[in-house]
Amino acid sequence: MMSFLSILFIFVIYWLGNQIGGKKVGGLSAIFAAIAPAQISNSLSVWNPAIVPLLSAIILLFVVQYFNFRKARDIFLFGFTLSLAMSIHFQSMLLFPTLIILLFVTRPSKKHLSYLILGLLIPFLPLIYFDIKHDWYNFKSVFIYLFIDQFSIWVPNRWLSYIFSYWPETWSHVIGGFKFLSGSIIVLLSIFTISNIKKLNNYKVFYLIASIFVLEIVLYRYRGPRYEYYSFFTHPYVLLLSAWTLKKLTEIQKLIGIIFIIAIVVATLNQSIYDLKETQISLKKIKNLKTEIYSAFPSQKFDIYSCPFSGGVVAHPLSLSMYHDGRNSEAGIGIMACEQSKGLTWDYIPKNKIPKDANYYSLSTSRVYRTTAEWWKNNPPKSSDFFDFIKRKLNPSCYPHCS
Repeated sequence: MMSFLSILFIFVIYWLGNQIGGKKVGGLSAIFAAIAPAQISNSLSVWNPAIVPLLSAIILLFVVQYFNFRKARDIFLFGFTLSLAMSIHFQSMLLFPTLIILLFVTRPSKKHLSYLILGLLIPFLPLIYFDIKHDWYNFKSVFIYLFIDQFSIWVPNRWLSYIFSYWPETWSHVIGGFKFLSGSIIVLLSIFTISNIKKLNNYKVFYLIASIFVLEIVLYRYRGPRYEYYSFFTHPYVLLLSAWTLKKLTEIQKLIGIIFIIAIVVATLNQSIYDLKETQISLKKIKNLKTEIYSAFPSQKFDIYSCPFSGGVVAHPLSLSMYHDGRNSEAGIGIMACEQSKGLTWDYIPKNKIPKDANYYSLSTSRVYRTTAEWWKNNPPKSSDFFDFIKRKLNPSCYPHCS
């Protein structure tokens, strides 16, 4: 599924590039999207942040559509997709500037605002329904993270480091391969953006997207840990702005522009090929491990346990693979799955001899599902002294580091 969605991402990026600067920018954007190391890595992932780049691109698509045509359908779908992205992974809150810019530049009517609000509301209805029944657990948790917990994580917020170190490195992971190439793109983008501002009417869509990106960069500086996957929402912007920049360079110095594009493509492909090497945990290795266990116990079912500290990355996929074979059960015999320096290993372990230690736990698929998706059934959130907690934590005399 993720591979299909990654292909869909390429088509959305082509459409957006075409809106920014015609077929050449669209084609160049699509090529970059197809070879981007970050996107190839995403296509091999199944965790929820992997979908964020596609949703970010679709949000931009509806921003551009509403900017061009002012149709109620587009502003509704914009609101729906933005809210959907936030409900899937809260890094998508960093896409909030799309809403600010859209409202500022289009000044939608009251009727269209009602469509927007409806679109924003629908994806959150299941969450609202759950929270009404469970003491507003999720909304309280989000509030606590935004205003309290995130300040317990140290983030290097020096502007010079953020602009001249973090962004060239992050940009190179999306396109460019090397920090100096991505840094060059950023410098050229800044120069061309400023030098063409007098031609704003000729580049309306470009400046629309660029202004959103600038606000997102500012917001991310104040609200966001510096982890690679927290920048997934920026992938469409990086690809589109890079393509527009290199297209402008070819218009000014054709030979230099072509050489630069070739260098970017070669460096990016090299990085993508390097990233595709087999990792420590692969499907082939999990299947080999499963075959060994099946050979030792031909007719048994298995309850898979994780080794302390490192076994989870083995036990999870091993359990799921056995579950699809109908041989993963919490009533089965105990198998300890481990990742060690010599590779993936397993061992039979009688359940009465498993240490009563938090580091040893069953990762059988049915148990993982219950603890992840149905935890609230056996341990429902309860009323708490939320307001006393907030009053103590938001005390102006010690905020944001109140104990």
